[in-house]
Amino acid sequence: MTSPRLLVGGALLLSGVAVLAIGFGSVAIAPGDVISILARQLFGVDVPPFIQSAGATSIVMELRLPRILAAILVGAALAVAGGAFQSLLRNPLADPYVLGTSSGAALGAAIAILLPIGGVAWELGGVQLAAFIGALASVGLVWRVAGIGSGEERIASVLLVGYAVASLLAAALSLVMLASGANLRAIFSFLLGGLDGATWPRLAAAALPLIAATTLLALRGRALAGFLLGDEAAQHLGVDVRR
Repeated sequence: MTSPRLLVGGALLLSGVAVLAIGFGSVAIAPGDVISILARQLFGVDVPPFIQSAGATSIVMELRLPRILAAILVGAALAVAGGAFQSLLRNPLADPYVLGTSSGAALGAAIAILLPIGGVAWELGGVQLAAFIGALASVGLVWRVAGIGSGEERIASVLLVGYAVASLLAAALSLVMLASGANLRAIFSFLLGGLDGATWPRLAAAALPLIAATTLLALRGRALAGFLLGDEAAQHLGVDVRR
């Protein structure tokens, strides 16, 4: 179990880094001013040195804070997903490319960008939803094809099939990008990623599924930890391995 001191220390360190990051940019804002603005806007508390600069407040609250919080969410999501992958594959070097997850997500997003669909709901997560579906489809295909044997034999099959599926999906992505025409820039922009488009509505739309997924994986933490010991050991611990 994680030490409470470690959790508190990590939270304080993360908060300090976030304050420094909010103040860094083309318009520099002192850490004290950042804390003052956040305390005033979020909690209604005046913390010296209190400043009333509308420009600085707008920069902090509307531009930089959503981006910093988005970066924290992305980092947390990657950590949780990486832990789940490593437990399932019993490999500390496991990454999203092993099962073709990244390739499937990229292909799904590229196809979604080409679709003539608009609207507020689509803007808040349509492409991301398509990427998620593509990732799930990729993992499902790998597990379906490689779902033979047990123990190390099954893990080896999953890894080999995963690399093969990833290669096929990467080729399909190249074909979609070749045929994308004027949308090629949008596809490249999505694949490279970035936090410049982070806004409060988009942050909320991303935070809800991330928090829900993290909670569900945390509830399955004992089963995932059991997988690290092997299928047979996990079975003895009461884990439904096949499920």
